[in-house]
Amino acid sequence: MFIVIEGIDGTGKATQTALLKDYFESKGNIVDTYDFPAYESFVGQELGKLLSGENEVNASTLPGKIMAMLFSLDRMQFLEQIRSSLTKNNLVISNRYSLSNAAFQSIRCGYDISEWVYELEYSALKLPKPDLYIILKGSVESSNKNVEKKKQRIYTDSHDLYESDNRLLHDAQEMYCSLSTAGVPRVIIDCLKDGNLRAREEIREEMIKHIESLSLSLSELITKSDIRRHVNSMITNSSLELEIIKNQVAKLPQDQIQALELLSDKFKESELGKKIGIISNCHSAETTVKVSKYLFACVAAKIYISMMIETNKSIKNHAIDAFCRELQCNSDCIVPMDRYSREVLGE
Repeated sequence: MFIVIEGIDGTGKATQTALLKDYFESKGNIVDTYDFPAYESFVGQELGKLLSGENEVNASTLPGKIMAMLFSLDRMQFLEQIRSSLTKNNLVISNRYSLSNAAFQSIRCGYDISEWVYELEYSALKLPKPDLYIILKGSVESSNKNVEKKKQRIYTDSHDLYESDNRLLHDAQEMYCSLSTAGVPRVIIDCLKDGNLRAREEIREEMIKHIESLSLSLSELITKSDIRRHVNSMITNSSLELEIIKNQVAKLPQDQIQALELLSDKFKESELGKKIGIISNCHSAETTVKVSKYLFACVAAKIYISMMIETNKSIKNHAIDAFCRELQCNSDCIVPMDRYSREVLGE
């Protein structure tokens, strides 16, 4: 599972990343955390110089899309590490990710470049797509106060160019709450109460509830290698070792099972579904049928998502809405299908 914590500077992202890591490790999970920009890395050091404003060419003078590519390149340095974490079914928590890039650089460009950023990061650079964005919402005033409390950082002694621009911070917070997330669910947590920051433990508890309610915990996700192997076997041989993974499939959340069953019922009537024809041979046990339907759904999702990716934002959103109405589910159910089709199935 891949969780990203977003928000303007000084909203407690680093603090909450550490608190969540402690909590989920106490529950027996392996947790890997990432912090972007990674100022100790090669690209991160260059970004630090630009953000410090020490030179004439800096983060305020370079075009927004150029800065966006540099921030993306910073994350690209950790592509293999993040992929490895997800492949091992570790819980991944990142302090900032693609949404920060889309928010800040859309403001600097003067128009929404979020789709361009997501195409750059997820399609061109093949960066993994998160499962959930958690937005920590504060205020510019509280941001300034908390940044002043930060220890001296590698790249600057005080506020960097973005942190010192109150208008930019104000607009960025609005962007975090309204900008497209490329289909990733977004939760907004108000970190203020009566103008003051809420207790960090209180904020952490609210975050935990949202993460756990997503119903995509590590124990409920089937191992990627198993899915890939069995789907490939199904397609090439029209046969499947159902017993091996049926217990894992039984752990899937009920709403996801229902969506997958509806999708697979539609898929089995298609030409490809009729060609494979495994569903008709799986009447022995309820769980076995679910396994078969689940794998059918993965293949159908692969076809469906591949069509969606080639469309523009408006058509894509319309397709998702229509698809969800047909499945009688909300858009959150599309997220695991997207993940399985583009990552689990290896495309």
